[in-house]
Amino acid sequence: MSENHTEKEPQHTEINVRLLDNQTLDRCPSCKGEYIDRIGSLPTVYRFLDKKHCLPVNRGDLVRCRNCGLLFRNPCLSLDAMNKLYETYYSESTWEGDGDGRNDFRKIADFICSMDITDPRILDIGCYTGSLMHFLRSSCPCGDRFQLFGIEPSRKAAAVAEKRGVKIIGRYLWDIDYVTAEKFDVIIMTDVFEHILESNRMMQTLAGALLRKGCIIITTGAYDSIPFRMARNKYYYAVAPEHVSFLTKEHAMWLAQTNGFSMDYVLIRHNLKKQSTFKMAVISLVSLVLNLFPSQMFGINLPVSGKFAELKGRGIQNICNYPDHVMAVFRRVL
Repeated sequence: MSENHTEKEPQHTEINVRLLDNQTLDRCPSCKGEYIDRIGSLPTVYRFLDKKHCLPVNRGDLVRCRNCGLLFRNPCLSLDAMNKLYETYYSESTWEGDGDGRNDFRKIADFICSMDITDPRILDIGCYTGSLMHFLRSSCPCGDRFQLFGIEPSRKAAAVAEKRGVKIIGRYLWDIDYVTAEKFDVIIMTDVFEHILESNRMMQTLAGALLRKGCIIITTGAYDSIPFRMARNKYYYAVAPEHVSFLTKEHAMWLAQTNGFSMDYVLIRHNLKKQSTFKMAVISLVSLVLNLFPSQMFGINLPVSGKFAELKGRGIQNICNYPDHVMAVFRRVL
């Protein structure tokens, strides 16, 4: 019986995508402001993470809140619908990384090593298989004394993280509210902010789990980076249907001031590896041509246009060789 249930999980995920309607937001999900500017439609994509679906997933527009500066997807799948998609997902290649290729890992490790904290308690939100925690432990001089904790929705990924010495304390960010006994020196969110609509609620939750001199480290795609601003709603980071929020310095400052933090905002490259400039230039040119056509021609869906929109954004990033991510560090104002 359990084997049959496991085999039907992908079909169950497909049904969720098909039946659960996107939620149209008339207010900003973070500050609840009413003034929302539409930037443009996001390309049609037929996948969630790298799992293909027969219908468009999380189709919507890229919009901006004039009050707090947050950019977000609207309309958007509900949190429950997306959680169901995350729960059944596991891949050995997605969200993995090491110090040789992940510049954000190195930046985080350098920052933590510079902190004057003995035996820090570190929580990684969305730790996946614990690759970042493993890198911190192996690259920092006192890494063997780090106390490592994680939150991860994928049961398979969480099991791998536990084998790497990460104590899993919950499946979702909001589980922190119920783990009142645990407090941390450092809370890390690497490539997680973009998956969460309610960023102010997120910051309030993290603040409640932080020790007095602790800090929050967030790395994510930055809309105010040059590549992102050039491609706007066609940038690869915004095209991904699992990405629903996009950080700006304006919004990071708003989060800091609203929740009693000081904040450092530094643009970084996500990866150290640079792809072939010629290859990405050709992809960018093809994607520009495809974007001139509607998502349907002669009654036939063209999901490839969404894929090329993603590659166009990557092409802009690689050709320009500019950073498109940010590392934002929030410290309590004592």
